[in-house]
Amino acid sequence: MKPSGAAQALGPIYGGYKRVIPFCQQEFVNAFVKWVVIDNVKHRKATSNRLQRAFKIANMQATNALP
Repeated sequence: MKPSGAAQALGPIYGGYKRVIPFCQQEFVNAFVKWVVIDNVKHRKATSNRLQRAFKIANMQATNALP
């Protein structure tokens, strides 16, 4: 039985003709917050629509993970 939780694969998953790279949500959030704090990024820039669009293009789950 698979334990419930947010376990994520650590590498690429191959299925059929498509290569899917799993999204590590907590790692993304940690990196984002670290970037904002250490680089002293203004709230306006960290929450801009253009940045959210770029994240969405890279991975649709990223925009939902942003704090």
